[in-house]
Amino acid sequence: MKLPIKTRILEWAILHDAPFTAQELSDVLKIEYNGERTTTVQNIFSQLETYCRVNFMKTEKIEVDKSNNLVVIYTMTEIGNEKIKYIPGHGNKSF
Repeated sequence: MKLPIKTRILEWAILHDAPFTAQELSDVLKIEYNGERTTTVQNIFSQLETYCRVNFMKTEKIEVDKSNNLVVIYTMTEIGNEKIKYIPGHGNKSF
């Protein structure tokens, strides 16, 4: 059984353990979730921004790419990394 997309985003970001973009994460999740609408870059971006507001993630860097698109690079915070224990299969507690 797959994790809910919001939980999988958090799990992937914690396990990835490196800066990433919404595009990068979207590319991975489109494969895992077979192109579900929730895996679009815009939806992933919105969820990442939500995690930033609760201090699970932070904006590492903001750039403009060659096509003049805004690119936000995210990293996990210590608080966010601690939440791995609440994800099924990664700790004693579950949802």
